Amino acid sequence: MPKRVRDKEIIEAIDRILQKRIFIDSQKKLHREVLNILTESGKESGISAERMRIVGINSGKIKIDIKTRSVENVPETETGYLRKRRIAYDGDVRRWRRTGMGTDRKGRKYKKGEFASVGQPCPVCKNLLERMENRTLFGGKAMIGFKCRVCKYVTGRRWREPAKYTFSLKK
Repeated sequence: MPKRVRDKEIIEAIDRILQKRIFIDSQKKLHREVLNILTESGKESGISAERMRIVGINSGKIKIDIKTRSVENVPETETGYLRKRRIAYDGDVRRWRRTGMGTDRKGRKYKKGEFASVGQPCPVCKNLLERMENRTLFGGKAMIGFKCRVCKYVTGRRWREPAKYTFSLKK
């Protein structure tokens, strides 16, 4: 059974690859090259493409460009987490709504049917998404979507899932 590769070794391998090439336009290509470097250095490679991407992004050395596509439904893996927090996706208005009354993590009380901040992890780097809000003409706030501060993933009212990644070094 292959041993788990340390994060430091993954970052070094990605850094070596991106020093030679300006960018890599696919997660699959980057994963293949990282595995080649790890096997050349004598490490038994036990790394998935998703872990490689998350470690690289959270290191702060890698810039990632994300192309997304719009989807109607939430991915199945997220629905259990959201159901526990009493949040459901309303397909009619294409937004998240509360399914009951309660108090959120910040202590704010909410009502049934109120638009909700999902608070779910970013599909790219697994850090929490933040609300994007806009000011209305009358001084109120309107939620327009969610964003991730780490990898710059953005989604609007419609849920958008990542379709293609482009990796390069930060300058």
